Amino acid sequence: MPIEIGSFSVGFVVGGAIVGTINHFLAKSRDIENRTIQQFNEAADDLAKILTDERSSPNPNRNIDFFNFRRVLSKRSLRRFDKCVEKYEKTKNDSPTSYSQESGDVVIIGTHYHDNSPVIAEIDNLLKFTKRK
Repeated sequence: MPIEIGSFSVGFVVGGAIVGTINHFLAKSRDIENRTIQQFNEAADDLAKILTDERSSPNPNRNIDFFNFRRVLSKRSLRRFDKCVEKYEKTKNDSPTSYSQESGDVVIIGTHYHDNSPVIAEIDNLLKFTKRK
């Protein structure tokens, strides 16, 4: 009988240690995943605000920094995002601009797109990447 009780307690201790170790590693990976999602959401919110402002009044002279958002993307998403950024930059550079506009007595000085709808379409494609997880 003492052998049975001893083997039961050793088995209980070993089983508890195994379950505790597995639980530790699962909790650790869960924390890493939550931290990654939080970092993505913060970067996505920042970029979405910048892109939304740009969408409301596109400006050919404005440069958007995508670095913080790029570093939180997975490799697969990063490739697709980079293609969209290239299309956005190409559309932005290829769109005809004017340097001043006269509207009656008012003269607006600055650079403006003649037709900003292609640029807005590319911004909409970039905004698709900023959906929160």
